[in-house]
Amino acid sequence: MRVDVLLFAIGVLLWAILLTLFQFGLLGLLFGIVGFVILLHEGWKELEEKIEETPKYGEH
Repeated sequence: MRVDVLLFAIGVLLWAILLTLFQFGLLGLLFGIVGFVILLHEGWKELEEKIEETPKYGEH
């Protein structure tokens, strides 16, 4: 997982927590969803890369 994208997503999630603490619930929820989707997308790309590197059954 790329470090810059990971740090950006963590920053977005921290903003979501901060906004929620200061009574901006819907905006905090939006930031939380965006941060979670970024993390999920990066994890999915990493998983796809590992699947492509793995040899298929019967191949050498």
